[in-house]
Amino acid sequence: MQPLPENAGDRFLDVAWTDVWHALAETMAAHYAAGRGHLLTEDVLRFAATRILETSGIPPADIAIEVALPGGGRGKLDLQLARQAAVEFKFPRDPRAYWAPSSPRSTPAFRRAQSCT
Repeated sequence: MQPLPENAGDRFLDVAWTDVWHALAETMAAHYAAGRGHLLTEDVLRFAATRILETSGIPPADIAIEVALPGGGRGKLDLQLARQAAVEFKFPRDPRAYWAPSSPRSTPAFRRAQSCT
């Protein structure tokens, strides 16, 4: 990978982040409404997010998935944006599974995201 310029993260200041997350929620809700809930996985969520981020001005070359944690920690980040921002989703890998976001299974994701600060 090529090193990024010092101000590479500045482009993210122009992204309407609230609109990005609303669009992602609407996309996933449309899948549920269309009867595809049993087909939805974290991979579907991640791909939908990358498409929305792209339309929000973040080029695909700046989006990486399943990125190793800084410092060699265990686990991977769901999305990394130009090595300037990380996104960690909590969504069941098995579409038939249900668990509450406050369940103990969400704790490792929180720790992964926290390790990037």
